[in-house]
Amino acid sequence: MDKLFALLAFLASLVGCDGARDTIVHRVVSDGTDLLFSRASVQDGVTRLDCVRSASGRCHYLVLPRDCTSMSACDGDARRFVVPQGDTRQVTGLTAFRLCVESDDRVAPPTQCAVTSAMQ
Repeated sequence: MDKLFALLAFLASLVGCDGARDTIVHRVVSDGTDLLFSRASVQDGVTRLDCVRSASGRCHYLVLPRDCTSMSACDGDARRFVVPQGDTRQVTGLTAFRLCVESDDRVAPPTQCAVTSAMQ
């Protein structure tokens, strides 16, 4: 299915169609050192999670529905990903979501997570 979607996106790009896109950058710096540097981009229904740098060597991502305001109400819909520093994870099927990223596995309140706008 992913290959079919990629083929359709390629064909659409040949005729000049460009899907919605959104990029979220998380960066935490202390004394000039990156404790966390992550980039997440959404384009054409594919979300790309890039863990550029992390103090722990891994970026811990928490993906929640966009309208989620409390963990107890949304925990069943939460998706978690761990991406090693320097690696990328691509995920399809995420739409209108909140994204939290930390260098460890602690969970931020959903109201502090970044909200995507490209896939509304």
